[in-house]
Amino acid sequence: MFFHFEGYFYTSNVHAYIKRLFIFAIISYIPYALCFSGNFIPIYLVKGTVVPTTIIPYGPISITYPLFLNFINSTLVVCENSMFFTLFLDLISIFLWDKINIPVWAKFLITLVLMYLASFSDYSYFGVLFCLAFYFLRNKPWF
Repeated sequence: MFFHFEGYFYTSNVHAYIKRLFIFAIISYIPYALCFSGNFIPIYLVKGTVVPTTIIPYGPISITYPLFLNFINSTLVVCENSMFFTLFLDLISIFLWDKINIPVWAKFLITLVLMYLASFSDYSYFGVLFCLAFYFLRNKPWF
């Protein structure tokens, strides 16, 4: 992730870098989803209540994979994205804080939305947080 972050500052065309990463995230989604969830549709509805078979311990809580949201007569299944989607959102967040001139509160709200979108990816919202930490601590003396 650090080299991905540094690549943002060393690339000659940031827009092409973001576009290529988005295209690769879209291309890599189908094999990733077929491998881990058995379905390449990102969000789908299943009739009846689904009992998850894979439970991943995730700190103080446990997450089912794929994400199951049970409703009265059906279950909404949200498939996870690969790490390239998180890396794409990382670049968007760095670009937002580095180049776009909007108020800080708007940047913060957009960052929260990006973190929510990244929560359905491989690194979760930690990827966006780590890249922003790299951004804000870049070229800062430690002593």
